[in-house]
Amino acid sequence: MDEDLNKVKPYINNLRRHLQTLSPTLKKQLTKDSLNDKLITMVNEQDKLDLVNNYSYILNSLLFAYMKLIGVKNLDKSIMIELKRCKEYMNKSTAIKNKHSNISHHKDNKQDKLKSSIVASLNNPAISKENFKQNKHIKFNDSNKNVKKNNNKISK
Repeated sequence: MDEDLNKVKPYINNLRRHLQTLSPTLKKQLTKDSLNDKLITMVNEQDKLDLVNNYSYILNSLLFAYMKLIGVKNLDKSIMIELKRCKEYMNKSTAIKNKHSNISHHKDNKQDKLKSSIVASLNNPAISKENFKQNKHIKFNDSNKNVKKNNNKISK
């Protein structure tokens, strides 16, 4: 029996060390303010969703570990179902984040393309020499200007 205790003691000491390092973080993030207070101060709905999902997962995981510790076996299935539900909500939240980031990335790409096309059109002349060579534009000579001046004199 002493051999069994000697085998378990290192695990218990390791667990105590990890709990001591984890305890300040948990106190700062989880127990400093109530969940309701944190939700009221948050503005972003996605952050609220993530916080509630994290709380749900932590509480269900703690309940599962506690039930395993005390040896309850018939409630394990319901806790596992609840943990799967939490995981499903976390996956949905991640999918929403990805969808929003894809939409914003698409908008950024669209704006970049639009900006580059505007810059390209402003940097290129409206009437180019190549278009004159291909007879797409008509180049007016000085005789056309004289005709226009004469038309102005007649119309007055």
